[in-house]
Amino acid sequence: LESEKYRQFIAAIALMHMQEGHSVLVIADRVEFLHKVKEYIGEDCAVVTGDTEYQERQHIKQEVLSGNKRAICGSRQIFSEGISINTLSCVILAAPMSNDSLLEQIVGRVQRLHEGKLDPLVVDINFAGFADKKQNNDRLSLYLRKGWQVITA
Repeated sequence: LESEKYRQFIAAIALMHMQEGHSVLVIADRVEFLHKVKEYIGEDCAVVTGDTEYQERQHIKQEVLSGNKRAICGSRQIFSEGISINTLSCVILAAPMSNDSLLEQIVGRVQRLHEGKLDPLVVDINFAGFADKKQNNDRLSLYLRKGWQVITA
């Protein structure tokens, strides 16, 4: 998450899906990473972390619902707790995760119904470390059981 090339890669994936009409949620744990990805995406993106005040979260939510913002870079903790922005249609899992219930909560953020919304899409970044391979396979197994549309990178 500290690699500038990786941050640019995640931003490029988000921009590609935004161009296809998706409202994108980029999920990671590191606040600095989220802010850097937002910089690469540009003004069409907001950042929501534990430091984001409630009023600002509500403002960002309205910006996304109205279409003024098309992407959010958000911390895993915040978006696993129940922020609902029904227009979000694509989630990019930019940091590895292995907890099935947490993963279901995060993916659930893009599965909510909204008129005119594209079909939900999960972009799962598969890391190549020894422990990562098991986590990648565990997530893939969950996706298959749930019947979710997932792109792995």
